[in-house]
This record gives sequence, C-alpha cells and structure tokens, in this order.
Amino acid sequence: MAKVLSGAYDDERVMEFVLMKLYFPEDPKHVLKEAKDRPPPVFSRVMEFKTTGVVMNVFLLDPSARLLAAFVWVSSSNTIGLYALLDWDKPEYVFIDTGIECKMSSNWSCILYERNIVIHSEESDSAFQYFYPLSLLEEYKKQLAAKSSVPAIAAHVPPAETLTKRFIFPRPTPRQPPPQIAENGSPIEGHPGTPMPSTFLALPGINGHDHNVSSPSTDPLPTTPPILTAPTPPTPNPFPFPPWYPESAHFVRQWWPSLPGIPRVSCTVVLLASHDPDTHRTRFVLAQHYFRVPLSQENWTHAIGPSDTGRICSPDAEESVGGPSSAKDGVPGPSPKRKRNNDDALMRLWYVSTPFEVVCVLDGMEDEDENGGMSERPRPLVAVDFGHAVWIEYNDTEADRPGSDPEAKWLRFVTFPPYPGEDGENLSNDGGPRIGVEGKVRTLVTPPELDLDSVETLNIDQSQGAVILSVKEGKIFILCYE
Repeated sequence: MAKVLSGAYDDERVMEFVLMKLYFPEDPKHVLKEAKDRPPPVFSRVMEFKTTGVVMNVFLLDPSARLLAAFVWVSSSNTIGLYALLDWDKPEYVFIDTGIECKMSSNWSCILYERNIVIHSEESDSAFQYFYPLSLLEEYKKQLAAKSSVPAIAAHVPPAETLTKRFIFPRPTPRQPPPQIAENGSPIEGHPGTPMPSTFLALPGINGHDHNVSSPSTDPLPTTPPILTAPTPPTPNPFPFPPWYPESAHFVRQWWPSLPGIPRVSCTVVLLASHDPDTHRTRFVLAQHYFRVPLSQENWTHAIGPSDTGRICSPDAEESVGGPSSAKDGVPGPSPKRKRNNDDALMRLWYVSTPFEVVCVLDGMEDEDENGGMSERPRPLVAVDFGHAVWIEYNDTEADRPGSDPEAKWLRFVTFPPYPGEDGENLSNDGGPRIGVEGKVRTLVTPPELDLDSVETLNIDQSQGAVILSVKEGKIFILCYE
C-alpha cells in the first residue's frame, strides 16, 4: 500500500509504503467442508518505509532475504534513481542516482540475478540491462536519523556492467505476382512472376575457385572483378515510436523450475497504442518477445570470489561446457564457460498486429489535475502470463450489424509461439526466425451471468488454465479453459 505524504510531481515528493502479508489459515484435516465455515484470510503488516521523489515501481526481489527495490524518477536530471532495502529488518537503505536516462518510450523491470540487482530496460528497437552488484550497493548504505526523516540520494553511481541487444523484427513475407501463363498453360520464362535462378559469384577461396589460377594456354583468360553487394540491412520496426507508444508493459518470468546451469527465461508483452487525433480513437497491438538475464550468455561469466559480482568477457572468448570456477587464496580462478545458445533468437518479436480497441477502466489518482480535481488514468484490461495474454476488447465485427450494440465486448486470448530452445526450435534453416509467425488469437466463451461491461480487474493463471475477472458488484469469476 502507498500514499503521498507531501510534495508534487517532483523530487520533493515524499511517499510512504506499507508492505502487507496475506495469511490463509490452514485446515489440514479438511474438517471445514463449507467455504462459509472457514476463517477468512488475515492481513498483517510486515514493514513500512518512506521515499523521496516520484516512485515508478516497487519490486519484491527476494522475500526470504528481505530484499526490496524501487525505481524513482529523479526529475532534476531526468534519470532513474535506485532505492533498495538490502535487509528490511535493519534500519538501512540505499538510494543512488544511476544516471540512466528516463525516456518516455522506455519500459522498465528489475530482476535479482546472482547477487546483482539488474535494471532491465526496453526501447522500441533495443533492450538494455544494467548490473548493480549487492556488494557495490553495500558501500552506499545509510541510516535514517529519526523516524520522521526521509531518504536522500547518496551519490551518482554508474552500473558495474551494461549489456545491450537489438530486437529482431519479423521479415515481411515475400509476395510475387502470379506468373503469366502462355496459351499452352506453361509459365512464360523470365516473366517477373516466375522465380529466376540466383546469380552465383565465384569469389577467391570459395568452392575451390581462385581468380589467380591461369588456364593452360599461354595467355591468361581475362577476369572480371566480382560484383560485391551490400549486406542486407536489418528489418525495420513495423510499429516504431512515434506514433506507436507503450501504453503498458508486462514482464513475466518462467514460473516452472529450470535445469541446473540453464537460466530461466523471461517474457515481455507490450501493449502498443496509436492515437488518431482526428477520430480521437486509440488503436492497439501487442508485441511480445523472450529474454534472459544476462541478455548475452556467451559474453557473461561469473567470477566466484569475495566480491560475488559478475563481469563481461570478450565477445570472441572461447566457449565450452565446463564446471564451476576455482578460487585460490581469495583470487577468482578460471570462469565457468557456458554453452553457446540462441541469445539472438530470444530477441525475436512476435505480434498481434491487427489493430484492435482494448477496453479501459478509469482509476482515480491521488495527484490533482490542472483544475484542482482528482485525475483519472485509463487502465487497459490486459493480463499476461508466460507466453500468453488475455484482454477485453470492443467487438468491431458487431458494430456494422443493424440493431447491434456499438459497445459490444468480447474476451480475447493469445498464445505466442514458444521461445527457441537450445536445439534451435522455431528457427528457419538459416538460423534466423521463421517468417510470418504471429500469436494465434482466440475468442473465449464467457458465461451469461458475466457482464463484461462491469469488469474491473483481469488476471490469468497459466498453471491452472484459468482467467480470473472481478466485477463492480464484488463478485469474482474464475473461468477455466482447456
């Protein structure tokens, strides 16, 4: 829970947060058969803390280690501040200015990886990961002088390491006009509709050919210099910023256990929006991709030693499968060498590219608008789990029918293609992503007693195959699908 204690939308704002725990009483002998006979869940207070500045998000990184972090917008420099409680049972905090620019088009998440707090950021064409070892953050711990005191930024601290990877956008499916047919029914050779054989260039050292080899005759044959073509440029972003901007971003980590030595995979789903200033309608598409921490496994090794921090190795470092590194006299030994994997393929973007209009609900905010009233922010009814998304959208197919409801809604669901595994699944023969693969969208059947007009919240539980909706009347619908 959170509330604003003082200040406006700037660095002077002071907020208070309360971390709550929800306890469900157990009934191990299953004596209480009826739900009405069971004791209700109980809320209890775990801890509370204060922040200064505009808090963007709070992350519960490791409840067992009592580790919590928050991103704070530093308005004076337009950068990201990192606030952390390394052990919330102790009266200590860390508050630093990372110097990382806070861009309007960025999507942010925070992940704990091998005793590093990782700031994960995504732009329209690239992803970034900034690593802050816990040992580095320990150097900037501070204590509040009194209970009424508020935290202050200790220093400007750049990340220990930074990784960057570009997204791979889908290649457009090649389209060719139908071949021109002759009177005898066969295609006309050389017509644009008929694929022509590609030109082969015999370059030195390729297929055993060498342009310096002479013929047995006295005079060497004249040679023609090879025609070199420019490399194919990367496929451009089909939904660039602007005009497409991130309305909401959802980061979900693989929830099932992983094998030893194989990092877990995370999934990002971004709801992109484009507003038409003439019609005042906003259309949406979904973009999805997978990623790992670190972004580039082949360029990351873990130095096991007193500092417990990670480091980046050379991109062309030799790679093989090895055991844990050895440390002697406190000095890190050879780093473990990880198996090369499909890092680039994980950055392949999948889409629900047919624009739709998602249903939004208005949430009251504590900030005042220009007229002194409470501001409201539209919240899209979208929920995400690993590789899946569900949302409520306006049913445009019904809009043109006589007597139809222009506000008709339906519940939609998409399953994105699985991420490419170590065996290269979901890749084409040349190692690149398959062409023209999108998430498959389905319409989910809803019970008659569920009015989609009254839905307030929407969630998805992939492990149970369930979509959970709450409505204004206080009811909760748990819809299970096969």
